[in-house]
Parts: sequence; structure tokens; C-alpha cells
Amino acid sequence: MPTWIWLIACTGATAPSDAPRGTPENPTPPEPIEHWELVGRVTPGSSVWPDAPPFEGGKAMIARCRERRPCAAERWRSESGATLDLTLVERTIFFEDGRPPWPARWMSITGTLRACLGDPLTIPPTDDPQSIRTLTTQGDNAQWTLYFSGKNTCGLEGQVRLDAHKDSVDLHPTLCEGKRWREGGRECVKRRLKAAREGGSVTAK
Repeated sequence: MPTWIWLIACTGATAPSDAPRGTPENPTPPEPIEHWELVGRVTPGSSVWPDAPPFEGGKAMIARCRERRPCAAERWRSESGATLDLTLVERTIFFEDGRPPWPARWMSITGTLRACLGDPLTIPPTDDPQSIRTLTTQGDNAQWTLYFSGKNTCGLEGQVRLDAHKDSVDLHPTLCEGKRWREGGRECVKRRLKAAREGGSVTAK
């Protein structure tokens, strides 16, 4: 065999790779999940419902609302100790750290669900004194979660999850008298709302 053919055969050989084609050898680990708790809140008016305490700088933040409503300044703290200050002005959320605003409108909340939730970012959501709202972030993704105890006019239990960036509402964990929203829960809520309008009482079945 000529020497040049032998050299090409040797230098052109490659060791087989165990990694599938197109798969990086060192994949980027996923962003950590951050859980946030509401630790401060300032609004133009007062509320009869339990709320987070006011925080320094909150009054200056709500000045940007002027006459626009709803309006609220909120301070959130993560499990790692980081803080996040934001201002809800009508249907937009603005951040003090300069990150892009978030929308605060979910057009898919209509009909029966709208009658229960009203503005889902109020404190508390619905007339449930034990209801709370939390925030979860992972990289650029964010989700509001509303928790319900069942002690409200609609009888909502469980959770309603709202995508913080787009009109996406997850009702899978939403219950009424133990029934999932799409498995009798909606009808349960309608019955309770009707009884409330008529001034009657609702008995769980």
C-alpha cells in the first residue's frame, strides 16, 4: 500500500462517540425555581381585609398611578432573601429594577370565573379571608398562584394558576366542593352564586 494512502486511513479515522448526534456533551442545567412571598403592600385606600404591611418607598411608587385604578405597590421576598418591588398600574405591572413590565390582564377569565375572581391580583382574591397569592419564577418564566380555602361565596378551593407573561389560566387544581372545575366544579360555583344572589344558603352535597 502506498504510504500516502496509509497516512490518510490513519489520520481520517475517528473514535466512535457514545453521545447521540445533536446532543451537547455538557447540557446547561435548568434555571433554579424561586418561590416568592408578599411581605409589603401599599395602596391609595384602605382595606377591611388582612393585607401585607406597608413598606418604605411604597407611597412614592403608587404616585405614578395618579387616578388610574387598580393601583398597588408590592414588595416580594424570595426564599433566598432577594427582594422584588413592583407597582400595579391598571393592567400593567412595572418593576423598580427596570426589568420589562408584565401584563396584568387575563381575558380568558370570563363568565362564572370572572364573577368569582373579579380582579385576580386583589388582596385577597374573592372574599376569602384565608386566600393568598404567591409568585414563582424560573429564569424568564413566572407564575402567579391563587390559593383558596373554600370559605368564600363561590366555594372555591385549591388553586388558580396564572401565567405572568401571557393570557394562560390553569384551572386543573381548582375545586368546588371537591369537584374539579371541568368535572362539575363550574356548575357547583354557579349554584352557589345563584343562591348568594337570592339571599339563600348553600348546602354542600
